[in-house]
Amino acid sequence: MKQESVDRFNAWIAERKAKEDWSEYIRRGQLNRSEISTECGFARSAFSTNDLLKSALAKAEKKLIAEDILAPVSASTGSSDQQEKRAPVGPDPRDQEIKRLRERVSTLAAENAELKAQLKSRNTILDEIIPRGRRVNLGEQP
Repeated sequence: MKQESVDRFNAWIAERKAKEDWSEYIRRGQLNRSEISTECGFARSAFSTNDLLKSALAKAEKKLIAEDILAPVSASTGSSDQQEKRAPVGPDPRDQEIKRLRERVSTLAAENAELKAQLKSRNTILDEIIPRGRRVNLGEQP
């Protein structure tokens, strides 16, 4: 079973080399173990419990680092050099978008409440006038 997982993993590596679609399987500067295990048909935990698979993964990642597909991992922090070079950016644009959308929802809710009140007022008038047979001008000229 252990060797079977390694064989599946090696076949997966060969397929990725042929397709050159590594970027789809890189997450946080390393290969995405969850995605790999799903595609290979074994549990993600196999990467930590299967020593053969663990060493095959390490070997594959070292090759990808040598080929500049993966960024080298810093030994002191365990993070990639790319992550260390990133400067802190201002506020997250998603936060700004969320704030804008919340304001829009609030505005629309207030407008909705106002329109409901107008509709209720007009319906009340119509409910009183129509049963009496009175002619009503609702803003349209005949």
